[in-house]
Amino acid sequence: MSYSDRILSRIARFRQFLSDRTPGQILITICPGYTMPIDYKNTTIARESFPPLTGDIFSQAEERAKRSISSLRFATEYTKDLDDVNLPVAGIGYGIGLMSAYFIDVDLIPGDGTSWAPASLKDYDGVEKLKVDPNNRWVKFMKDMARSYTDNNDGSFVFHNFSHFAPMDLANAVRGNDLFYDFYDQPENVRLLLDRCADAIIYMQEELRAITGDVEGGTCVGHAWLDGHAPFMSEDAPDMCSAEIYEKFGKAPTQKIIDRFGGAYIHHHALGFHVHRAIAGLKGLKMLQMGQDPNCDKPIDRIAELYEKSGDLPLQTRCSYQDLRRNIDRAMQGRIHVLLNVESLDEAKEAIRFVGKHSKI
Repeated sequence: MSYSDRILSRIARFRQFLSDRTPGQILITICPGYTMPIDYKNTTIARESFPPLTGDIFSQAEERAKRSISSLRFATEYTKDLDDVNLPVAGIGYGIGLMSAYFIDVDLIPGDGTSWAPASLKDYDGVEKLKVDPNNRWVKFMKDMARSYTDNNDGSFVFHNFSHFAPMDLANAVRGNDLFYDFYDQPENVRLLLDRCADAIIYMQEELRAITGDVEGGTCVGHAWLDGHAPFMSEDAPDMCSAEIYEKFGKAPTQKIIDRFGGAYIHHHALGFHVHRAIAGLKGLKMLQMGQDPNCDKPIDRIAELYEKSGDLPLQTRCSYQDLRRNIDRAMQGRIHVLLNVESLDEAKEAIRFVGKHSKI
């Protein structure tokens, strides 16, 4: 695949950011439609025209991929004058339910722009035999969508393989919140389930990677480019546990996946300051993201603490331009990739100029 000069130049900036561990480096990504409003109203890709998360999923895989590509191309043109490191990223999506339904096939419940998978593992009978069924309809859907992206890529966008649940999150999805009792009541069954979840994630990642390949010798994940192969995994469930529970149950199966691929990108939430050090202790991590959430401290306001807990691991978070301005001196104490919330192109340009005056990259 031959990518556009714009994409290649931004990947080069990520290469520099990752290879140089000197503190004081800040990369900025402005994501149209995610961190900045974008108006599709008078285009053929108006948001309301996207297929809903209902109906015949198999007829929708290619259509959803093509509409996603169209929106990426529109957003790329819309932000063509921004000197940030945004990569137009396309990924497999059918709501959060898909993140577990490929493992244990269930009918997804459509929601507002997402889907939900009901917890279906009522007990641990036969858990040692759990594995992904290649004939699972959701496996087929994911592979169809991956092929559609690959077949329609002219080098104007990059592919984000899949946003996986980490093993503890996947176990939480298929077992439900009974999992949190099981840590105490059925610890050996939990360990077995987590190991099967790790195997499922490895299987699905390998199947998709065989279709899409890597991007310039690396992985586009979480709006970043990382060297080598680095699957996305969310560690949300550990944020609701003690660090001790994560060390005892969650860390080893996640490490198993990292060891298989030689790296990973991990996402968790601002509820999890108490478990951040344990997650950062995973060997082989490429980048660690803490998301900004309602009713929680903003990660950027506690960035010095997160740097201390993370060692020299590059971090990622999301915040407003005002939050970043207020914390710029603390942000300069480490390396961080910021998904920046702005209200307009003009604010985005101002923010990029401001960071450019401070950052060493």
